Amino acid sequence: MTKRASEKSIARRVAALMQRTVEVDLEARISLDEFLEGTGYELSRGKSGNADHQLSVKKLRDTFAKINSSKETNRVIKLFRAESDNAYVIVKAERRPVFELRLDRASTQKEAIAKAMWDFLLQSKLTDSRGKESKSWILVCGSDANSESTIHLRDRIEYKVRRLVRRSQIYFAVDSGTTTLTIIKELLEQDQFPLQVNVGPDPNADSSEPEDARGKPISENEKHIRLIDPVLLTNSIPAVNAVHRNDKHRWTFSVEIVGGLVRANRRCSLGDKAELWIRMCRGGGEIGILDLAIVSATGVYYNASEIAVAGCDDPEEGVIKTSFLNMTGPGEGGQVAGLRVVAFHSSKILYPEGRSRFALFNQAMVDLVVVDEGTNEKEKKAVTKLCDAANRHGVAVLKARLPNREQKK
Repeated sequence: MTKRASEKSIARRVAALMQRTVEVDLEARISLDEFLEGTGYELSRGKSGNADHQLSVKKLRDTFAKINSSKETNRVIKLFRAESDNAYVIVKAERRPVFELRLDRASTQKEAIAKAMWDFLLQSKLTDSRGKESKSWILVCGSDANSESTIHLRDRIEYKVRRLVRRSQIYFAVDSGTTTLTIIKELLEQDQFPLQVNVGPDPNADSSEPEDARGKPISENEKHIRLIDPVLLTNSIPAVNAVHRNDKHRWTFSVEIVGGLVRANRRCSLGDKAELWIRMCRGGGEIGILDLAIVSATGVYYNASEIAVAGCDDPEEGVIKTSFLNMTGPGEGGQVAGLRVVAFHSSKILYPEGRSRFALFNQAMVDLVVVDEGTNEKEKKAVTKLCDAANRHGVAVLKARLPNREQKK
């Protein structure tokens, strides 16, 4: 057995030990000779044996420490202590929260999604001739760029984005989840709040040359800058903490948190009181109708009509997600004015988690899906299929480009 294989064997044994009990805390006394049997290693006792396959207590401690960042176990090792004769070790572990486990998964894809979404909404000049792709994203509205349905969908998305960034204050909601937390953290990377957004020329604006207070003509770039103050509504405790712990922006970024039952393992507020709180907001108050709703999905499925459906692994979370999407309208004239966004990474199409479905990908419920382009051929094909299904039912797809190092065969 090679040294590398032996290290993997030890890691698997540690992972199995950590999973052996359902209790929150686990403290075990382990015989090292018995534990190392069959791994190709032996405990170091003098100079005998194969030096490459000898394991000191220090090396074993390091191996246990590596398990803390391993995705093979949902436990965090809090204590590793060898007894005086080094024949036994005491190991104590605690359950790793579900939220922390998920935060580490597909982090590169989540970061790409967050960057693509804010680049699309805030960094693109909204002109009639603007491109439909950039370095960080590709907007997919249909396979035929010149078809009536593609043009109509692209115009609808552009209208909603233009309306969004031309407001002096944006009310937006983000639900709980690791993808949406990454989206909030990316927004907090902005230089300042209120945001300064170059919205491009308004075709309905007065064509006369504007002047500043001194009568000096304002430059072409300056006259298209819009100051936007975002106000966040969320049921995510980590999102609130991310704002609170941000020394640069915590005094200038407004947050409203949804009341309700706090689920510690999911780090969010849920339940009947949370739903009632959201209904009260929709009826009036400071939030009212949302300009933007961003929710995440833990799975994407297809129903009998081949319509893509967003799902999650908790029914109560699904209720909150649907409520946020519904808070974007209807507004005046019965139209849904706010932009409704569902975000997830591409593996959620191939390997969905949970089946509490909360939104059909059709024009009545969703405007824009944000997903990475895929890290391998299977994921890329799944994303292409999703684009076709979403476009057919009036939903645009923003594909986030990944760094080259994430592309695999």
